[in-house]
Amino acid sequence: MKHYSFTYALIGLFLVFSAILLVNCNGSAGDKTPVTEEKAALTDTTALTNPVVAIEQRDTIAKIVAPPPAKPAPKKTPVAKKATPAKQQTSKVTPPATQPAKEKTEVVIPATTTTPKEETKPAPPPPPAPKTPVVKQVAFTLKSTKAVIKGSSTLHPWESNITQMEGKGSFETKDEEIVAVKNVEIKITVKGIKSKEGKKMDDKTFDTFKSDDNPYIIYTLSNAAVKINDSNAVTIEANGKLTMAGNTQSVPLSATGKKLPNGDLQLSVSKKLKMTDFKMEPPVMMLGTIKVGNEVTVVFDFVLER
Repeated sequence: MKHYSFTYALIGLFLVFSAILLVNCNGSAGDKTPVTEEKAALTDTTALTNPVVAIEQRDTIAKIVAPPPAKPAPKKTPVAKKATPAKQQTSKVTPPATQPAKEKTEVVIPATTTTPKEETKPAPPPPPAPKTPVVKQVAFTLKSTKAVIKGSSTLHPWESNITQMEGKGSFETKDEEIVAVKNVEIKITVKGIKSKEGKKMDDKTFDTFKSDDNPYIIYTLSNAAVKINDSNAVTIEANGKLTMAGNTQSVPLSATGKKLPNGDLQLSVSKKLKMTDFKMEPPVMMLGTIKVGNEVTVVFDFVLER
């Protein structure tokens, strides 16, 4: 028994020292545990002699020494994490164009109607080609002529009538409208010039024109334009050749008049001439006391008849 008591005593001491060391360790950690009655019981010496007491003390010390049961960790309430918004991309994304909602189209089936077929019309004929004017040459002659030669003298003015004159030529027409006169020839018989002063004056006129060698005064014209306006007024500008006393000179003429209802042309011409231009000597009478002027005026009124 003594052997067992001694052994239990040693065990008790060992346990006491262990308990003390544990208490000190807890104290150093800041956990000051108050001394309880169970610790005071450790100092009781009765355990040294009584093994039963020693066993009870062992169990008591074991309870004391044993670390307190760990407290269950408090349940952590799960914290809902706030969703971190995604970082916006630096590049701008163009949102797709919103398309309008498609309207529901009701399909209406039209009633079948028979459309009459259009008759195919033939293409209109092409416009007629521009009409080429019909150009003609129509002959004419002089008709209803009245012509005089007027002059002056140292005694008084004088006037002689042209009683014999003939003329011919042709009209150029386009679609029946006169546009020109061509190949005109007007011939005056010198001895057909008659003066109111009598035979002496007429003889001086014949001598001046050298009628024996040059019996005619002739005017020729190759071509001259004829202008007729809406009121049938006529204008002709001509440049022909005049031959008197055997000498020929270019003489321009201007004729004016009108177009008659039957298509003939009634014209008037007045032209001043100088006898000396045709190498003619003005007549002298009464031993030189009466002298005829160098300039004379020829006046014509005539009709060109088709």
